[in-house]
Amino acid sequence: ALSSGNLWVLIAFRAVQGMGFATFILCFTIIKLTFPPPRIPMALGLVATMFSFGVSVGLVGGAATMEKMPTDKWQYVFWTTFPIVVLLAVAFQFTLPNLRPKGGPKRKIDFIGAALMASGAILLLTGLTLSASLGWKSAGTIAPIVVGIALLGAFVASQFFIKDSLVPIRLLIQRNQ
Repeated sequence: ALSSGNLWVLIAFRAVQGMGFATFILCFTIIKLTFPPPRIPMALGLVATMFSFGVSVGLVGGAATMEKMPTDKWQYVFWTTFPIVVLLAVAFQFTLPNLRPKGGPKRKIDFIGAALMASGAILLLTGLTLSASLGWKSAGTIAPIVVGIALLGAFVASQFFIKDSLVPIRLLIQRNQ
């Protein structure tokens, strides 16, 4: 079982990986907003192919890397994605045009929603992870799970009231006509 110090390192590096994977979703939006319509299918296919190839090579490469590393140094594997994420973030900032439609309103970042969602997910997953070593009846397991679920509920509720919400809940409950 992981000790609490290693668990937090794992959670932190998984968050960095998640930020890296989030760029994949952004690629579809960027393609839609920057490519001419006839080239969109080719660009989407290329990005999907790169992602599939990256995941395949990453799994094999990650396994090969882990095989050669001492068992107490597994955290260092997560550092491999960090420089790439930073490099891509800087490159996106300086190379991509402003993708906001001309004359369209400027959207604000939903920091409240992001904080509630991230905190809720981290606490929920922490409680679930600790259940293996502490047991399901332990306060160290139950408390993070309950607080995590409460924060995720607050996140969903907040999305109804925030103008530029992270997840537009109202769109999810509208029926198609």
